[in-house]
Amino acid sequence: MALKLITIFVAVILVGAGLYILKLLFTEDLYVSKGTIAYYVTIRSTTIKDFPRLKVIGEEDYYSSCGDGPKPPANGIRYTSSEDPLILQRSIEEYLLKRGFAKTELSSTGGAYVQSQTKTSLELAIIPENDVQRVVATEYYLLE
Repeated sequence: MALKLITIFVAVILVGAGLYILKLLFTEDLYVSKGTIAYYVTIRSTTIKDFPRLKVIGEEDYYSSCGDGPKPPANGIRYTSSEDPLILQRSIEEYLLKRGFAKTELSSTGGAYVQSQTKTSLELAIIPENDVQRVVATEYYLLE
């Protein structure tokens, strides 16, 4: 009798965990913290996981989207930095170019990049907020 209850309990836990993971994978807009189960399940992009984090104030947030309708799936990062905006721009651009991204559009507050081998694009925004910058990078997975 005890073995049967333990088996049922384990089965319920496994089914619940599986349903939680499925829910995460099909959530449209999900913001998670690094180190959480949701982070490990939904943030698949090594570009985003290894993204330069310079003079971060507070914690960074990670973004995941399964894509909905015409919107492609995406992973992203956002954080606040006390670094100079020009240093941020140069450091992040150097990182992206080393990873095989090419600039398609550049502005004083970020830019757009594309990586043809992985068929991804990345939008970068560096937004001044008082004496700090808000860094937002989103990598989109282009579907064929």
